[in-house]
Amino acid sequence: MGQKNVWFSCGLTVAAGYLLSASLAFGLVISLYLVLLTLCLLVPKQYAKKIVCLLMIGLIASAYYAYYDFIHRSFLQAAAEREERLHVWGSIDSQVKRDGDILSFYLLAERAGKTEAALEPLARPERIAVRVRLTEEGQIRLVERYRQTDRLGLSLDLAMPQHARNPHAFDYAAYLSTQGVTVTGSGTFADVFAYRQEATVQRLFQEWQEQAARRVVQCFSDPVAAGYLQSLLFGVQEAPDPSLVDLYRDMGLIHVLAISGLHVTLVSMFCMQALALCRMKEKHAFLLTSLLIGGYVMLVGASPSAIRAGLMGALYLWGRLLDKRWSGLELLGAALLGMLIVSPYQMWQLGFQLSFLVTWGLLVYVPLFMSVPFPRKAWMRSALAVTTAAQLVSFPVIIYWFHLSSPLSWLVNLLLVPILSLIVLPIGYVVILLSFVHPALAVLPAAAIEHLLSWLHGLLAIMGEWHVPFTHWRHPAWWWMFGYGALLVAVPIFWQRGYHRNRDKIGYCAILLLLIALAKNPFANAGEVRITFLDVGQGDSAVVEIGNRLVYVIDSGGTPVFANEQWKRRRDPFEVGKDTVLPFLRSRGIERIDRLVMTHGDYDHIGGFGGVLPHMEIAAALVNGKEPGHTELQLHNELRRKKIPIVTGQTGQSWQDGPDVRWTWLSPGLDRSVEDNDASIVLLLEAYGKRILFTGDMEEEVEQRLANEGLLPPIDVLKVGHHGSRTGTSELLLDRTHPALAIISVGQKNRYGHPAPEILARLKARGIQTIRTDQSGAVTVRIDQTGLVWDVSLRSPAMQK
Repeated sequence: MGQKNVWFSCGLTVAAGYLLSASLAFGLVISLYLVLLTLCLLVPKQYAKKIVCLLMIGLIASAYYAYYDFIHRSFLQAAAEREERLHVWGSIDSQVKRDGDILSFYLLAERAGKTEAALEPLARPERIAVRVRLTEEGQIRLVERYRQTDRLGLSLDLAMPQHARNPHAFDYAAYLSTQGVTVTGSGTFADVFAYRQEATVQRLFQEWQEQAARRVVQCFSDPVAAGYLQSLLFGVQEAPDPSLVDLYRDMGLIHVLAISGLHVTLVSMFCMQALALCRMKEKHAFLLTSLLIGGYVMLVGASPSAIRAGLMGALYLWGRLLDKRWSGLELLGAALLGMLIVSPYQMWQLGFQLSFLVTWGLLVYVPLFMSVPFPRKAWMRSALAVTTAAQLVSFPVIIYWFHLSSPLSWLVNLLLVPILSLIVLPIGYVVILLSFVHPALAVLPAAAIEHLLSWLHGLLAIMGEWHVPFTHWRHPAWWWMFGYGALLVAVPIFWQRGYHRNRDKIGYCAILLLLIALAKNPFANAGEVRITFLDVGQGDSAVVEIGNRLVYVIDSGGTPVFANEQWKRRRDPFEVGKDTVLPFLRSRGIERIDRLVMTHGDYDHIGGFGGVLPHMEIAAALVNGKEPGHTELQLHNELRRKKIPIVTGQTGQSWQDGPDVRWTWLSPGLDRSVEDNDASIVLLLEAYGKRILFTGDMEEEVEQRLANEGLLPPIDVLKVGHHGSRTGTSELLLDRTHPALAIISVGQKNRYGHPAPEILARLKARGIQTIRTDQSGAVTVRIDQTGLVWDVSLRSPAMQK
């Protein structure tokens, strides 16, 4: 194991043990360890002892994770599955966040019951994700006093969180599991029946953080700059403008907004210098600074990256106090081990993963890159080394979670991160300190920071509009993640053993380029037509991928916007185009839409395109040819601004997308006087002998006309028109087309009663297998020369057979 890296080796072994325990049944884990221990008999003795030691640590870690998972099982899950309403009493276990009229926090429930008088203790306090809706603006003043550790009693409608309803989308249930949460609860402010304020250290630090955030607002007049600096300086995650956060994420700069080692280093240096001026002994200064680092971590919200940086900083100072010099890897390993023991679930959190992975990459790869003789200037070589190492090791995690990594990210990080980290960050702290002396002293440096940020963010906004190739990446397969990780680990090992000749470096680069090419995977699905009927709630959206050549997006759903009072409005409201359709396209590695199809002007069909257009290259848009309404007109204007052709069709018109793929335009015809749903574009797709009918919101009158004109051939898949409304999907349509599979795009518990019971009965009577997106999530249909197969995102017992 080696004394030098013992803590790091232990930390990695514990992480591997947790991974095994989370992935396999515990009996299989034990069997695997027994097999590995037996194989150690074949290993030379000088290595066997170290391997056995690591295996035993891994076995203990696996057992600990299984035990931790068992004692954190949910006692409220049965009630949540029945969607019961319970009275719950406990303590607030997170920061309380208000977004419009919604208050969200975690509650550590201690007692629960059917009524307030019947509260009974739970077998173990259980964490619940709580959402409380405010009904009056005056309630804001009352909930602003809520803090972590305060005691709260409220009546909640319990429920189980939903898993991802679209392929590779954000999985809310999985995310909550990393927070130790199994069930959710919702209620209104009127459901709060008890509140007791608690005076604790956590509450004190949270109030200090809020005071610091208010101080930032006082120092900086620009609200966008103020929100940005609240996050940069004091870790207030909800402060930055949402559009700025999206821009930082798209450009690969989101890590700048996380409290990191640089923050801790700056705070440590300031403390040490201040204590030196006070003539404090060095060892006493080390001890006091390490304690102040702990306070700083609490002040900035104790995120995983902040805790990791704080632990490493404190351990380094304690080492100096004890006259010991611990290596960076040892400090990292000790921090990893400590955090995993205290909270195993955080290993699955993105912030935890990126913080440790990037820090490891900097510690291991920067010395390798610095050994390269060019550039000759050490500062330039150092900047290149840091940027390249961080980009290299974070790439697989970033594309796994976000499916987004711009080639510009390396250049942007190289040029802008030093400015943000070495100029904006320290001067920002100086501005805050000067404001305590006298507000006038902070005016000039604050104005300089605002002008600099305005210029930088303007530049980023311009770059963000560029459609740069190789920006969107398919969701990586497990074997690719393993191969890329193996390369990252293997290169430093071989390098240390002398394999760093020019031909070795060329070999490393060749393997890296091969892995990047495999990540993009240009040959995937070459002989396949893949149709994904996305779950966009009460709306329609389908993505048709023809091999790896062409992409059609037929409608985009749309989130209705209601004119709520100002205080009720969300800072970043959910928008289906930006938050559902675009992430799916990115997860498929799609960067160009060949045909953007707007079936008709209803908002639930085209409203989401506004969130897609800025991020995609569009070859052409296909419309129904009618005079556009308000939403359509806005989209048409944006398409024309981008010089994207807008075309239409007529009945019977067809075109080929390959020898085995053919489209036919069925409706509307030459008569464009039809209105509303009957104006929907109806398309027939023929692929490898299978037929799929896309109907938009087609109703019975159009169905009758198409039948009379002989335009309804037998089909295999029917996209049921108008979300299963009783005004369409007539018996005539079904008798003419004889579909084997019917797909209904419909929202959960929608107010329209879709799909209509008579339509479901009509489909069932003909033996047509029916899939609904409200029950099954997205539906994926794949067609190739061997036939047609389909799959869904959610497996539900309510699925019709």
